[in-house]
Amino acid sequence: MKKILMLFVILGCTVQYGNLFGNDIWKDLQNMDQLHGTWEGFLIIDIPQNKEQYLPESSLELALSLEYSRGSQNINLNMRINLGKLLFDWANIPEVQMLGFSADMLWDIIVMGFEAIDGFTVSGKYYVDFSMSEDVSAFNTADSVNQIQINEQGNRIKFIFDDAVSFDLGDIGFNEIILQKK
Repeated sequence: MKKILMLFVILGCTVQYGNLFGNDIWKDLQNMDQLHGTWEGFLIIDIPQNKEQYLPESSLELALSLEYSRGSQNINLNMRINLGKLLFDWANIPEVQMLGFSADMLWDIIVMGFEAIDGFTVSGKYYVDFSMSEDVSAFNTADSVNQIQINEQGNRIKFIFDDAVSFDLGDIGFNEIILQKK
């Protein structure tokens, strides 16, 4: 679970979303078999404007998936990050325009940073993927500070983090991520 938190900290952004899933009734995950299958979710990460750091008000799009097969020792996590809107917004702030940077030039700079981090791959123009396989025990410990809950219908899971994941960019951070069973 710590790797998941680290991933979101690396992004340096914040998740802002409403209650997209209605009034689900949530229960703690009782056993890993409840995670059997593929789970997917989509988040918009809002980035507040920060003039001191030359960051525009913008957003990123994240597509998340988790796969687990009953009895397996590993859970596979995948994330696709669309940086397109952020790069175009960034290239259009006056301070960056004065330097002559385009979205493509900013992309080339950012790609070098992602390529240096284990688990990240460039998957197309403005897209970065992150994949990892985590031992089931990391998700199934009684002393974990993070929780996984499942709704009554068994078709949504919610990862809950005790401490908000924040990025020191003026954001409020987030405490949960919800995925839908496919």
